[in-house]
Amino acid sequence: MRLSVLKTILKRVRNDDWARAPIAPMIRRHCLRKQTEYRSLGGIVTLLVIAAIALFMAMPLIQTGHFLIEVPIELWWRLDWQPDLDHYGIGTSLAGSTALLLYALPPTLLLSHLIAQQLVETQSHAARSTLITLLQTWASLPSVIIGLWIMASLVPFIQSHLGQGYTLFTSAVGLTLFITPALTLLIFQNYQHFHHAFRPLADSLEMNGRLRLLYYLKSYRTETRHTLLYGFCRLFGETMIVLMLSGNALNRSFAPFESIRSLTATIALEMGYASQWHEMALYALASLALLITLIILLLGKNSDAYPIKSGA
Repeated sequence: MRLSVLKTILKRVRNDDWARAPIAPMIRRHCLRKQTEYRSLGGIVTLLVIAAIALFMAMPLIQTGHFLIEVPIELWWRLDWQPDLDHYGIGTSLAGSTALLLYALPPTLLLSHLIAQQLVETQSHAARSTLITLLQTWASLPSVIIGLWIMASLVPFIQSHLGQGYTLFTSAVGLTLFITPALTLLIFQNYQHFHHAFRPLADSLEMNGRLRLLYYLKSYRTETRHTLLYGFCRLFGETMIVLMLSGNALNRSFAPFESIRSLTATIALEMGYASQWHEMALYALASLALLITLIILLLGKNSDAYPIKSGA
């Protein structure tokens, strides 16, 4: 009876006149309480659905807990990866990923900053628009296209001089060419705002491009840190170019013209035929890659607790 009366009253009340409607305070509080309950129920259902999807996607990683319990931790830190012989050393793959970061991340950041600076300082609007369009097109290319281009151009040249074309150096070049356009566009947005705010002072002091870049890196430390994190995640997780250009040899060498195998390349190469403990070991490698990425991102996020104002 109370519900039918409430529905009848609500049908006669317009939404715009809700605050002035002649409804008893008790009925009004009842409606508001129901509305709050429905919103809370909807939020709970949404969270449960998201948690279920996340649990479903993370199930293979959760299953590696049994592997980590059964396999002694000292076997993990060995330098030999031979799952058929129960040798699950992650040192080789981790060394390959570290070498790729050391060789590819610095030139990628440097080229991205320099190209973004030239884009901002270009006086011709048509030239700037053309370059941005080229960068956007290049950034949208699949990684396999970049890998094929490196295989057709750079690999034969290195093979003719050194005898080994699929090396750490060629994979680092491929990663740099693949990630630099997207990173340049990201830096360009921040650097454009900085350039317009700082240009009158820079012109009055007659600063060259190098001094402007250094002042940008000092003033926009938060944006620079975010750019570094983005570059790290893209380089650490990229697999196709590394598979095509690194040689995929289980070497622990940091020499530029030696073949290596990264952590993600190991997972992609062996997951198709792995079974039982070998498969669980690959899932454990994926868990390790995810853990490293999360730690780096959290460290970068926590450093934002003490923000530095732009131009300070």
